[in-house]
Amino acid sequence: MSDINLIHKDINKFVTWMSIFFYKTVWLFVSIFLFSFLNGCITSQVRYTRPSYKRKSVSSAQERHVEQTVTGSRSLEKSELRHIVDSYLGAPYKYGGTTEKGMDCSGFVWRVFQRLGRNSFKRVSSARMRKLGKPVSMRNAKAGDLIFFRKWGRVGKVNHVGILMGDGTFAHASSKKGIIYTSLDDEYFKKRFAGIRRIY
Repeated sequence: MSDINLIHKDINKFVTWMSIFFYKTVWLFVSIFLFSFLNGCITSQVRYTRPSYKRKSVSSAQERHVEQTVTGSRSLEKSELRHIVDSYLGAPYKYGGTTEKGMDCSGFVWRVFQRLGRNSFKRVSSARMRKLGKPVSMRNAKAGDLIFFRKWGRVGKVNHVGILMGDGTFAHASSKKGIIYTSLDDEYFKKRFAGIRRIY
């Protein structure tokens, strides 16, 4: 009888241990998901218009030419910026990514400016990126300026960034569509607009 009690006691200990392990594992994954959701890009619920641009492949020689052309220049040319952004169109979204295999909103901005030879700032979040440069009004904004958005309308933390293209659109990383162009007249983004910064 005592042996049976010992077996039952061991079984109860095992079940208790497994329950604790299970709930801790579930909590860990829930915490990771919530952190990614609250601090990542805000584009999962956005209505997008399909871009009319096709992704262009860029050779290493072309890439070096663009970088050499703009390095040392103080102003960004629309054609140079467009050329580089177009080369990433359709690249998939990847939280924390910075390459054409996958990138998030701030990683995309950082990569584009690195290709432009403007890599004096580190890879940081969109919220920290908003502290760079100087504020610019929408009226005075130009191609290459950064545009920021908040998740919860006019309040809350900034957690999305894109690059103004100078033609009424901005380029950014959508969590569903990857790298795309979106109109500045998009109602979703107009309600969440958080400012424009010029870093070069």
